[in-house]
Amino acid sequence: MHTNTTFLSDYRIEQATTPHIAEDCFYERFGCHRLPRGLREEARGMGWYLFMATYAPTPGAMTINTMNVEPDAGAFGSTIYSAEIRHNSKTRPSYATHRHIAAGGPVAACTAIFAEAGRPMEILNFHQVEVFESTVTFIKACTMSGKTRWAMGMAGSPEDSVAHAMSAASQRLYGWR
Repeated sequence: MHTNTTFLSDYRIEQATTPHIAEDCFYERFGCHRLPRGLREEARGMGWYLFMATYAPTPGAMTINTMNVEPDAGAFGSTIYSAEIRHNSKTRPSYATHRHIAAGGPVAACTAIFAEAGRPMEILNFHQVEVFESTVTFIKACTMSGKTRWAMGMAGSPEDSVAHAMSAASQRLYGWR
């Protein structure tokens, strides 16, 4: 809360106390890097916990927990990625699967994994920054029907950060289906 105070000679007049509106909760929390403009406008006024619950929902119906780069390169300049995929349900027990995929990068690998699971998405905006020892990825993704959502992922590596952001986008776009 902020209080505006005005002094008139010897009298102190306290004006109405106004609640503090978070312009950029990411910047306020970490003190570096602002949210991408479209996300910052959409999330204006949100506190950190509401922001995380909205843009980085966990667990989702399908979550890529880890995305590792395999030591052997794939054919024609692609890289082999190894992903641990967690399948969650509100009515059945959760289970994990593993997938190896050749792709040009972690975004392409995650896109292929989600498309194979019936959750296709296209990345419209991509922002990745380092914050202390973590990598944070912000994406704006859309479905084939044009539904768009911002999402965020934070992890110890750029690949895992992408996987977490795309998992959050998948959950925001498709929900628990």
